[in-house]
Amino acid sequence: MKPYCSKLTLIITALFFFCMNASGQELPPCGTSLLMESSTGNDYYPEVNAIIENYQSEKSDRSTLVIPIVFHLIYNTTEQNIDDSLIHQQIQRLNLDFQKLNADTINTPEAFKPFTGSMDIEFCLARISPEGDITNGILRIATDETIFPSATSYDVPDPVKHTITGGSDAWNTSDYMNIWICNLTGSTAYTAPPGNFVDPADDGIVCHYNHIGNSGVAPYDLGRSIVHEMAHWLGLKHIWGDDGGTCEGTDYMADTPNQANWTAGCPDFPLLDACTPDGAGVMYMNYMDYSRDDCRNMFSIAQVLYMQSFYDAIMPTYYTIDKCTVDDAGIPSEYEKAVVTFFNETLTVKSNAMISTFNIYNLNGQLLETSNVMGSEHSVAIQYTGMFILEIIYESDRPGERVKFIMN
Repeated sequence: MKPYCSKLTLIITALFFFCMNASGQELPPCGTSLLMESSTGNDYYPEVNAIIENYQSEKSDRSTLVIPIVFHLIYNTTEQNIDDSLIHQQIQRLNLDFQKLNADTINTPEAFKPFTGSMDIEFCLARISPEGDITNGILRIATDETIFPSATSYDVPDPVKHTITGGSDAWNTSDYMNIWICNLTGSTAYTAPPGNFVDPADDGIVCHYNHIGNSGVAPYDLGRSIVHEMAHWLGLKHIWGDDGGTCEGTDYMADTPNQANWTAGCPDFPLLDACTPDGAGVMYMNYMDYSRDDCRNMFSIAQVLYMQSFYDAIMPTYYTIDKCTVDDAGIPSEYEKAVVTFFNETLTVKSNAMISTFNIYNLNGQLLETSNVMGSEHSVAIQYTGMFILEIIYESDRPGERVKFIMN
């Protein structure tokens, strides 16, 4: 647990973290110092924490929080125009990690397993645009801009988030979670809790195109940059309390050990430091540290409760309109959902639209098999057991579908 003082004046962080670019060169968290010292952020976390404490003790009648996401893919080169499959993997990664369905929970040290938390939340690609049209939740925007620097101030508009500066205008930020993907310099990704940017249309997450889904670009190659930033968006601080190693900062969590600073790479357990020099050490496998993607595998119970309470207290009017479900009665019949059946170890999909591609993933986001269908019906024999994700991609512009299934 970090040292706690409800009146402690903390400085809001830029919510950036160290990253590696495509060539493996380490990048600094550009602009962090300026944002940490910003006058608008000095009192933010203590004030919010005081509010959230009441919600944690009073509010318990929560329903599943569903967050519709729109991805703004801003590209200048073919390499930057990443495939839809990476974005689908990113959505899957968010759901697996926040819901504690990720396969690598087996790697959580035994000492910390009793403290792992699962959040009642679901992330989905938006299927209804602000104008009421059908969408796949992915906007592709060609730009003349070759790079977009990480934000260095809350007080000026963020270029990647505005069409006039070569980016893409946000969809209503209280109805949609906006994520901008671009050739980002200075950090892997960044965000800030709602309302901290001078322009409400700047609320959201920005991430480098190399770190979406299972990109293969280490050390952040499993989509956990966005997991980390989404938790910041929902009120979490870094696990070491952003105190520069003094052991006096706080992340307000009772179940995270006091930690001196961020973690690089993937250390052996236990990792001891000046703030926790004995016992199980620090929780370097927590999503709010900077360790490698294949090293991080948990939120704590207190972190989950905090994020739930943050939503209840700070943003209760966000995401109240369903943007993820298409009403079959109000749209053309070609958008009716496919029928998926299982019989004699065979999975069959039938649709009244042309299916282009048929993918099956395990819960860790690994692609197990893919088929080019080019028809309205397809069957495949399943040679494995467990829980899997079926992804159906259509020949037309209609949104794809993802179905979870279990084979015994």
